[in-house]
Amino acid sequence: MSNTALLAVVFVEASAATTLLVVFSLLANDFPARVFRYWLIGWTLYVALEDIRVFSLWRGGAGSPGLELALSMLAATFFLAGIVECGSRNKHLKYLWSWGLAGTAAVVFVYLAGRTEIAVWSESSLEFALYVAAGWILWRG
Repeated sequence: MSNTALLAVVFVEASAATTLLVVFSLLANDFPARVFRYWLIGWTLYVALEDIRVFSLWRGGAGSPGLELALSMLAATFFLAGIVECGSRNKHLKYLWSWGLAGTAAVVFVYLAGRTEIAVWSESSLEFALYVAAGWILWRG
């Protein structure tokens, strides 16, 4: 094992994400079905991302950063889609998918071009914008 403390932290994070996924699936009756589907897909992608991180740290390797970037961006996009669906009732949802997929594709393309530092910074900035937008919509709704 390369770093057991980091492995423990990622394992606890993955366990918490899995627990929240189960709790949200038990609360499915309180939300409209479409909102819950987007939310559940986002949590499933996030749990898959954490499982990949645990597995890569357990192996002692670097994992697959391109796949991790894409899963992280897609999870944030699905969280935002669920909140847009809940808050604004499908007004802007058709634009969200094109922009979310374009942002994910751009980040993965920059990563594959060999510019890992730029890809990580752009992914972090775009993901931050998605989460802030989701929080703003939820707050205003």
